[in-house]
Amino acid sequence: MHGVKKIVIAGGGTAGWMCAAALSKLLGKNLDITLVESDEIGTVGVGEATIPTLHIFHELLGINEREFMSATNATIKLGISFENWKDLKEDYLHSFGFLGTDCWAAQFHHFWLKANQLGMAQPIGDYCVEHLATRVGRFGVHPNQERNHAYHLDASLYAKFLKGIADKFGVKRREGKIVDVKVGAKDGNIQSLSLDSGEVIEGDLFIDCTGFRGLLIEDALHTGYDDWSHWLPCDRAIAVQTTAKKSPALYTRSIAHDAGWQWQIPLQSRMGNGMVFCSKYWTDEQALAVLKENLTGECLNEPRVIPFRTGTRRLHWNKNCVALGLASGFIEPLESTSIHLIQRSIVKLMLLFPKDEIKQADRDEFNRQTREELEHIRDFIVLHYRVTDRTDTPFWRHCKQMAIPDTLQHRLSLFDETGRLYKYDKDLFGEASWVQVMLGQGVSPKSYHPIVDLMGRDELNRFMSSNLTSVQQSVDAFPLYSDFLKKYCPYKDEGLDLRKKNTIESVKFSFNKESLPVITPMGLNSTPIVLLDSVTNDGGAALRQIAKTLDFEFDTNTMYPGVRAQLPREYVLGVLDKMDGAIRQTYKIPPTLKTNVVQASFSLLTQEEKSLTPFQKVPHFDSTNPYFFAILHYLSTGDHGGTGFFRHEPTNLESIDVETKALYMNAINQSAKSTGFGSEGYIKAANDEFDLYHQVDYRTDRLVSYPGSLLHSTVVKPELDIGWDVDTGRLTANIFIVYE
Repeated sequence: MHGVKKIVIAGGGTAGWMCAAALSKLLGKNLDITLVESDEIGTVGVGEATIPTLHIFHELLGINEREFMSATNATIKLGISFENWKDLKEDYLHSFGFLGTDCWAAQFHHFWLKANQLGMAQPIGDYCVEHLATRVGRFGVHPNQERNHAYHLDASLYAKFLKGIADKFGVKRREGKIVDVKVGAKDGNIQSLSLDSGEVIEGDLFIDCTGFRGLLIEDALHTGYDDWSHWLPCDRAIAVQTTAKKSPALYTRSIAHDAGWQWQIPLQSRMGNGMVFCSKYWTDEQALAVLKENLTGECLNEPRVIPFRTGTRRLHWNKNCVALGLASGFIEPLESTSIHLIQRSIVKLMLLFPKDEIKQADRDEFNRQTREELEHIRDFIVLHYRVTDRTDTPFWRHCKQMAIPDTLQHRLSLFDETGRLYKYDKDLFGEASWVQVMLGQGVSPKSYHPIVDLMGRDELNRFMSSNLTSVQQSVDAFPLYSDFLKKYCPYKDEGLDLRKKNTIESVKFSFNKESLPVITPMGLNSTPIVLLDSVTNDGGAALRQIAKTLDFEFDTNTMYPGVRAQLPREYVLGVLDKMDGAIRQTYKIPPTLKTNVVQASFSLLTQEEKSLTPFQKVPHFDSTNPYFFAILHYLSTGDHGGTGFFRHEPTNLESIDVETKALYMNAINQSAKSTGFGSEGYIKAANDEFDLYHQVDYRTDRLVSYPGSLLHSTVVKPELDIGWDVDTGRLTANIFIVYE
């Protein structure tokens, strides 16, 4: 090999686009960087929580925090709440930041240990700014502030955000599946990747971001894998997203169950949820049942089961291939270290980047540092399982009795006997983290450093009080977290921005000036809906043609059972021009309220009936706001299903407002638990629980508008409506507006 000029990144997702963004911006002037990914291959994407070290990566790339958080639906994370880990109904918080004031010979916790024995100390978390701020719900960003906060984020949006950086610095993306990896017979280096399209991509250095499979590092180079499941017995995860039921918290929840643990990660508009468990003690069905019992909010997607094996590749840089992310190994997400490990490997690669040929010494150093850091993190995770008082289930009895690495045993013995802890070279977690988890899991040191006894009782009391006051003053200076989030980085769904020019150059459609709205009353309350036929002059043909040119994606922020793409700006403005007056007059909207577009998208029904969640089988409402309206335009040709409006028989509700929402949700939650709403799939007619009191028949180029509070549903014709083909599937244009 003569110099490294061509870099090929195999796989996208968080790992691939982090690498592409960093290498292209920081080293890319003389590099040719290509990233290969396939839209047909999904990413695992369960890791949505980070640790504070991400600031280092963002500072290197010059990423603005507010822009990043707004773009990725992010919230602030100050720690993790561990519930039922030490024992049932016993919780503790592992926060970021530092504990109190250290001295030259001993950390703060030694002084706290004595003060606690004398009854002069508050809980140790009161001496940490981040710990107290988490509990009282206050946070802010000030100049020169310690960057001790991390984030909860949407991993798919983060990858998209990083892709934008990589695009600016010349990274080339190739779409396609890798079907072959060519390895040189003489030197064993990877020479090229072959795609299913027939394209061959050659490179000097290859980055494997292909996930658990390790298509390059393992399948091609046979690097080997060290299994750590004897220390970390969980081997499966289930991930699902739900609607947000309340304002996001400043922490991740980790809730221990009988054979594993559940995570809750709050984003601005939804909640990330999952269950990590051991298949030796729970089946997938058992784990899923426990997860569903403990979910808050409504499911936004179908739960996914993800098998994994904890451990590490024996080499992370083998030949001319560097493995990142899941391809390099996996330590379960208990302390949110996955993105950190990707970041660390990228930084190490840049520090050891070859000037000419790849040197064995550089590979060895990369592997040594990576292995050392992984083993420290592994020990910290094992600590949570091994040091516990739980003996109530076979899983926890196994954890309590299992052998542990000698390196962890040394740390435990040292802290138990003397209260001493040390942060080693390449150790991610500092003394404050080890102290909080050790104490939280029930390790109480038998002694403390003798220098503490040089401080008299009164002096110790003043010292502890001073630390307490300092922390309290810092936290009091923060605003309420909910206020901070709204002002600092509000997330805006990437729907239609009416201020932007349309990016589709060939938009050619026109509205039928002769078509006039028809008002139709329906239901017990004679609620009017607005109908408009022959909306366009070409029966929607131009809009269907535009839809064929767009990339449709799943909308993870709603329960819509299909895919969506952005509507043309000119079309939305045209619809509002025709409909705004009719809606205002029909529903008596106060003239002082302005029209705001919440979402505007092409929608294509694609989800098969067998994969529906219980709540996708029942009529839904869009909003409890009385000034929220849906505008639906039928665009497909053919005899597709129309829109049905339903009455919930047990409560006699046809529409849902703030006062009746709890009544309705409680009723259908009970039905979901008892019957799952049946197994018939989409609701297509009246049943024992819902009466179909009005149906708008499907007619191509028909437009219907109705209040978002009404219970409604597509009356699906599965044989015609479900499909990915714009020409034959059920294509609609959906615009949601609110008057504010």
